[in-house]
Amino acid sequence: MDVERLRMESEAWEKAQELASRYGIEANEDLIQDELDTYRDWLHNKSKCRSCGLTRYQTPDGAYHCPRCENLA
Repeated sequence: MDVERLRMESEAWEKAQELASRYGIEANEDLIQDELDTYRDWLHNKSKCRSCGLTRYQTPDGAYHCPRCENLA
């Protein structure tokens, strides 16, 4: 699931911060958030319904569904 990819990326950055702290390296929080924003933007754009603009939901098979447009069909 795509939201799982975002969670995994967030966890990877958390681990990077942990390791940076362990080795006395300053983690750049702005850089981290900018990088995570690319995933957030990607997910937002991918989940937006092309017909009505509503945020769609993803099912376990990876398909996205729009509750508004699919109920109108």
